[in-house]
Amino acid sequence: MISGGSLPAGAAGDWIPLFDGKSLEGWTVKIQGQEAGRDAKQIFRAEDGTILATYRAYQEFDDEFGHLFHDVPWKRYKLRMEYRFTGDQLEGGPEWGYLNSGVMIHGQTAKSMGLDQSFPDSIEVQFLGSDEETRRPTGNICTPATMVDVNGETLDRHCVDSSSPPMPAGEWTEVEVRVDGSRELVVLVEGIEVIRVTNLRMDDGTPLDHGTISIQAESHDCAYRKIEIMELE
Repeated sequence: MISGGSLPAGAAGDWIPLFDGKSLEGWTVKIQGQEAGRDAKQIFRAEDGTILATYRAYQEFDDEFGHLFHDVPWKRYKLRMEYRFTGDQLEGGPEWGYLNSGVMIHGQTAKSMGLDQSFPDSIEVQFLGSDEETRRPTGNICTPATMVDVNGETLDRHCVDSSSPPMPAGEWTEVEVRVDGSRELVVLVEGIEVIRVTNLRMDDGTPLDHGTISIQAESHDCAYRKIEIMELE
C-alpha cells in the first residue's frame, strides 16, 4: 500500500474487500461538471450488495461521465471483481458508450481532476458487454493520458483489444487485474489471461507505478460486486 487509508485487517497474500456490500464508505465520487465528492443525482449507489452505476435519475446524457475512486492508492496487487450491465443506455450517450464501462488502474485522485475532466489519467481495463447485435471482447486496455507497450512495442492507438470471447451483457463476468508497479499489467477474464501490457507510463514518459483504482459510469448502467484486492509482497 502506498499511503494512508482505512482497510480491513489483512496481510500480503490475503484477499481484502474494498466494498462492504452496503455503503460507499472508503470511496470518493467524481462526476464531470461537479466537484469531487458531489453526485447530485446519485449515479453511484450501494444497492442490493452491489455498487450500481446508474443514470436512472437522468432524462438525457450530457457528458456526465463518472468515476468512483477507492481512497487508498496501490502499487503491486491483484484486483478482482464482477460486473454486469443492466437496462438500456441513457439517451444521448456516445455510441461507443453502449454496454461499456471499466476500471481505472494507477489513476490520479478524484480531487486532482479538473471540474470538466472526463476521465482520470490512468490505465483503463475496459469492460464491454455483448448482445445479439454487438459482439466484442472485454478486458481491453485503453490509455487516457498514458502509454503502454504491447508485445514490446508502444501502443499506437487509444485502445487495444484483448483475446477474450464476447461476454453476455446481462450476466456476471469476473475480471482479475494483476499489477506490478510500472512493469506489467495482466488481465484475466473468468480466470483466463486475455492481455498483458508492460512499461506503464504517462504520455511524457514518466513511469506510472502506483495510483488510485476507480470504477466507471459512461452512460450505460453497470453493476459491480465482489470487489477485492490482494497486496503483493
